[in-house]
Amino acid sequence: MPHDNPPRDRSARSLRRATLALLGSGIACATLLTCKRPTSTGESPLPSASAPLPAGSSVPERCTAAAKGAVFTLGKAGPRAPADADDEPAAQPFAVEIGDAAALETGFAVTALQSSGAETRALIASIPPDAARGKVVDLGRVHGDAEPPRLAAQGARIFFALADHDPASARLRVGMLAETGGSLQVTWGFETSRTGRGASAFDLAVTRKRGLLVWEEMDARAERQLVRVASFSLENPAAVTEPKTLAAGSLEQEMPAAVPRGSGYWLAWVASAPTPRPGAAAGARPTVKPSRVAPEGSSDPAPSVLDFGNRWIEIVALDENAAPIGAPQAVTPRDRHVLIFDLAESADGGALLAWRDDDSAPGAESRIVHLARVNAGGAVERFVIDDEEVGAGAPSLLSDTKASAPTWLALESVTHDTRIAALSARGDVLDELRAEGAIGNADVLAARDGRLLLGRPRGLAAELRVVACKPGAPKTAPRASAH
Repeated sequence: MPHDNPPRDRSARSLRRATLALLGSGIACATLLTCKRPTSTGESPLPSASAPLPAGSSVPERCTAAAKGAVFTLGKAGPRAPADADDEPAAQPFAVEIGDAAALETGFAVTALQSSGAETRALIASIPPDAARGKVVDLGRVHGDAEPPRLAAQGARIFFALADHDPASARLRVGMLAETGGSLQVTWGFETSRTGRGASAFDLAVTRKRGLLVWEEMDARAERQLVRVASFSLENPAAVTEPKTLAAGSLEQEMPAAVPRGSGYWLAWVASAPTPRPGAAAGARPTVKPSRVAPEGSSDPAPSVLDFGNRWIEIVALDENAAPIGAPQAVTPRDRHVLIFDLAESADGGALLAWRDDDSAPGAESRIVHLARVNAGGAVERFVIDDEEVGAGAPSLLSDTKASAPTWLALESVTHDTRIAALSARGDVLDELRAEGAIGNADVLAARDGRLLLGRPRGLAAELRVVACKPGAPKTAPRASAH
């Protein structure tokens, strides 16, 4: 039976790009490659995942091209890289930046930013299940360091949240795309303004009747970042509930992510209680945020994740009007240092999470990804993947539109190939975490009916392809211990 709410990509590369820049900057204990993290209490290790298959291996590939040679290109393509190129495609100045993706009834939708000179424009592309063609809608110019739009889908309708900036504040606009007379028409909904430093991350989710917009906003009086939510009607995106702040006590809330949960939502974020620097006044906030890196040539020491106090993931169930159902609960231990996470819904009403953290002194290498399953009643199970082939960067969870299809976990390897593994609704690894020749080093963006949408830079453009994937041979894995 299909999901009521077609899922979408939760990798949030664009929303997390500042964090990922930190991960790749070589900062000690922030690269995820120079810090050893022991297995946490309450987490069970999964068997070591296999390395990419050698040439001539008898193990069958799990993914094949959905349509041979079918590629949809966003932007002006440059020369194609050699087929046997080992290097990851490098992003170029003014290149198309792929953002969010969603599975539709009739294919996929993808957002992007395209820059030309001093102007940046936000785009949404709608493509069929094989990516052989597509339609592109220009949402207009955006200003400042804007993120690509966020997406959510209900049936054939595409809902989006567009970020923009002016010198004093940032604003979010909600809109809808629907096909009329063979073309996609934009209907603009409500708008909200955000003020203060550091307010950047936002997300969008929809159920059958309503949508949820969630964003970070700085509380100037308390000098801390909090999560704000508002619910809107799918029939009229301009009809919105009064935005409200979710109670956080004295904690900060960052990096919110939301997915549908039947007739409501799961909402997760990173909570923190920053530890003052030595000699700082009581209650003072750290002067360096995780998304900031010491400039090249600077004499200032590089920031460490340990400067920011404990950072853990919290999750709460919301109803369709964005009212909390119960109190937020911690998914991870509160003594963690979570850097980045991803959230996906499961077919049975639960939620799956994947994250990277850094909780010890620098010096030894480790390749650990943490996973958790939150069931419909709120119980949490946690386990880890500890694998020397796991590279830096964010884990990606992609739920399929088919309730019987697996959720896919995608991770970058140390060789920059993308490795995938099929997960059950309970979070069990069904096969192996390994690379696929049909995917290579492309980003996995969304899943629909057994097909995965892939994105990859090509010169100043971005190429979108689709592969058909199914789980490989079953593997025995220990269950996670209950939390």
